[in-house]
Amino acid sequence: LVAAISCVIALYQCLRYIGANKIPAFLLSLLLLFNPLFFQIGSSFATDIPFLGLLLWSIYFLMRFLQTEQVKFYVIGLM
Repeated sequence: LVAAISCVIALYQCLRYIGANKIPAFLLSLLLLFNPLFFQIGSSFATDIPFLGLLLWSIYFLMRFLQTEQVKFYVIGLM
């Protein structure tokens, strides 16, 4: 469940960073959270949801690196 919430927060942050308004970013994040497949897999022992969370956070930090060119975002994004 923690990984699923992390995915939703990471998706929201990515959408806000690329310029989406708060309401559409929030609604798209809720759409991911209440997707039946995401909801079902999120409560099992499958590794899909943690991988998606790590992927979204990595994308977020790499986008921040491209914008700011600070090496710390590049290192975090590659972890």
